Amino acid sequence: MTKATTPQLRFREFTQDWQQQKLDATFTLISGQHLLPSEYSTDSGEVPYFAGPLDFTDDKKAIKKWAIYPSKIALNGDVLITVKGSGVGVLWFLILPKVAIGRQLMAIRGSGGSTTLLFHLLSTKRQRFQALAAGNMIPGLSRGDILQMPLSLPTTEEQRKIAAVFSAVDAKLDALRRKRALLAEYKRGVMQKLFSQEIRFVGDGGRPFADWKEIRLEDLGELVTGLTYSPSNTRPEGLLVLRSSNIQDGKISLEDTVFVNVKVSEKSLSQKDDILICVRNGSQRLIGKNAVIPVDIPLATHGAFMVVFRGENNYFVRHLLDTPFYYRQVHADLGARINSINNSRLRRYKFTIPSELEERRKIADFLTAVDDKITAVSQQITQMEAFKKGLLQQMFV
Repeated sequence: MTKATTPQLRFREFTQDWQQQKLDATFTLISGQHLLPSEYSTDSGEVPYFAGPLDFTDDKKAIKKWAIYPSKIALNGDVLITVKGSGVGVLWFLILPKVAIGRQLMAIRGSGGSTTLLFHLLSTKRQRFQALAAGNMIPGLSRGDILQMPLSLPTTEEQRKIAAVFSAVDAKLDALRRKRALLAEYKRGVMQKLFSQEIRFVGDGGRPFADWKEIRLEDLGELVTGLTYSPSNTRPEGLLVLRSSNIQDGKISLEDTVFVNVKVSEKSLSQKDDILICVRNGSQRLIGKNAVIPVDIPLATHGAFMVVFRGENNYFVRHLLDTPFYYRQVHADLGARINSINNSRLRRYKFTIPSELEERRKIADFLTAVDDKITAVSQQITQMEAFKKGLLQQMFV
């Protein structure tokens, strides 16, 4: 017997109850099949091969594997679901005409229901998928787990209208993400030209600035080493310790916090415009990443795997530490078994910079303005994602 349900938010013209049914009543499921290295190419081909969620993409230029002997095929409009591994429950709506799928994936195909609607509906059930996968004797989702998933679905016409709403929201999100990516690409290009002196600012009245000079990082300020503490020092509140996880996308994030009851010197306390730098980490890709301490930071210091750069020119140095010239020196200090850079080497990093403070200020102001635009678009994305989340909670049951 079916169970009648209705969503919290609904189009006015629809009044019928939604009907609860199993997924297999309206959709079919295609299991993936593993391909051996000899059965796919990493060069080119006609049919892309998605072995797992890391291969998900709509961009043909980003495809890493191509099936030589395609077996299990997913088609445009199918919903791909990850059924094994740490990404269990990760979904993908297939835009490409067709792809071969590996055993880590399954494809859900509509035989009477909207896969666009299904994609958004299933995106609300990630935790359920993970719980099902963890509870199985062999971790992962079985065909039965998916086919017997209970769904509440409206009439076909209402499905189309709901799907159209989410398609419009997704289109807006995609446009904002493309805009952010283009701004970031523009910034990288401009930085390369500015710091290689391919383009130069001029002073008042068109006066050319003086020639640039080579300096070491230590000529612009000092490094402040981090705090070593033990687990017994941690408390629910107290002195905030900034770590590598607090640097996200070039900004300070306080979503993951640690507090201690340790006393530190005044010098070790975080100050506005300090630049927090990761100098040691288990992951080499995190070494060298940095962010500026904002004015509204709580009472804080930084951990032993971090250093703070402090100087009067940090408005300029913050951009200097985002250039290829900086990261080349970071990578040169890392080796196969070295996951750190020491302070003595970091102090001696060399840069060629404007001799005149006015030119440094012009460069910093220009790049900061671009950063502000990127931040504004990121905030729009966050707001749109929150709006979409609210719709998902209210338009489904």
